[in-house]
Amino acid sequence: MLAEFKPFSLFRGTNLRLRDPVIVAALNAELADRLEPIHVDASLDAPLRTPQSDLDAAIKHAQLGVRNALLEFISTMDPTAFEWLVRALLLRLGYRDVVVTKRSNDGRIDLRAMLVAGGITNLHTAIQVKRTKRVGRPVIQQLRGSLSVHESGLLITSGVIGDLAEDDATHNERQPIALIDGQHFVDFLIANGIGISEKRYSIYQPNTKDLTLEHLQEISELDF
Repeated sequence: MLAEFKPFSLFRGTNLRLRDPVIVAALNAELADRLEPIHVDASLDAPLRTPQSDLDAAIKHAQLGVRNALLEFISTMDPTAFEWLVRALLLRLGYRDVVVTKRSNDGRIDLRAMLVAGGITNLHTAIQVKRTKRVGRPVIQQLRGSLSVHESGLLITSGVIGDLAEDDATHNERQPIALIDGQHFVDFLIANGIGISEKRYSIYQPNTKDLTLEHLQEISELDF
């Protein structure tokens, strides 16, 4: 029955996962009248839940919801507003002279900025923004073709960047193009406090040191 199952030609053990439906069906039919169910307490495999673990899980769930909501919003926002959002982020990241180009003569360049590296080198950067679901290789090629000799390229999108586009952008024989996809863009926004508001909650825990006799005897009227 198992002669065609290749792992058994190499291993003697039987603790292998059988994925072939024909073999599984044949084994089940052969053993149908001999199998006895094993009752397993599901709680043994479940991780121990504590108030802290529940709190951590709730925080992670809330943060994920914020990221998804923010990404959904920027994916449908006005294209011009998206360009100005990128400008606000670049300013927070330390870029200077960030200018949104005029649509009539932008040459596929939506913003231009300067990044001072270590107080020594001024990196002139041409930025193209794409409020789209997916960026393909032609976009990278068009951006590279629009760069001047002294400019570096940066592409920021609210969507994903295709594999071919990423390969072209990082090709070691071509002028490199820096890439920021939607997920990383949202991470930058959150890290720099753009498009979000912060809420703080108080978490209480017992402090029995305040309840000792010595401490209680030391309390004066001024403490209240």
